[in-house]
Amino acid sequence: MTPTERSFLLSRRDTLTVFRGCQQNLNERGLSWTFGLPVAIDFAYEYYNADKIYLTGECAATDVIAYFNFSKEFEVIIPGKNVNVIATTPVPYPIPQHLLRQ
Repeated sequence: MTPTERSFLLSRRDTLTVFRGCQQNLNERGLSWTFGLPVAIDFAYEYYNADKIYLTGECAATDVIAYFNFSKEFEVIIPGKNVNVIATTPVPYPIPQHLLRQ
């Protein structure tokens, strides 16, 4: 992590909302999550052929292992078992403009 990324992560002491783009029933509890919903949707859309979904979850800031913001991915490294998934949503097609990654 860069000093800026480390500072950002250390400033979080609350419950965080995170997202994960994936294929339904395939690695839904992986390590890589994001703070950016458009990033999760883009990831699911680009890397999976069928049953594209995004997960919305909550986790304790203290459970986050690392945070990276290269390529504006807002990546959060956290064991999937530490994320409380609160919603599973199919990726819309076509993707609405407001959900496209900028």
